[in-house]
Amino acid sequence: AVLIIIVFLTTIIIKLCRWRSNHIANGYHLVRLYHTDLDDIDNIEFDIFISFAEEDREAAENVIKKPLEEIGYSVCWHHDAFVPGFTIDDNMERSIFKSRFIVALISNAFLHSEFCLTELDITRRRIQQTSRNC
Repeated sequence: AVLIIIVFLTTIIIKLCRWRSNHIANGYHLVRLYHTDLDDIDNIEFDIFISFAEEDREAAENVIKKPLEEIGYSVCWHHDAFVPGFTIDDNMERSIFKSRFIVALISNAFLHSEFCLTELDITRRRIQQTSRNC
């Protein structure tokens, strides 16, 4: 039943957003889920929010975060950006809404992570609220 729900949610997100997926290594896929138009620049704090499972932290950091920061992008890394005293869900929502791009490092661990699925849901709500496609 859980696998069916995950497949259903993934299907909805694919239809809501024309996924742009790149196979990067070892079964990982990097997917751009959303980007903000320049009109929203006043609300932006980060260039990129990276959604990943904790099991994939090393890959996310070494393959995505560090190279992006080296060329000047500000990356929302939840280990640094989350504000103490706020709930995890509130921090996820704030970080996603304050980022220009949202990318996800999709793996088996990602698809089994409650936090990752929550981040996908927040991204879906952001897309609906702004009435924009990717």
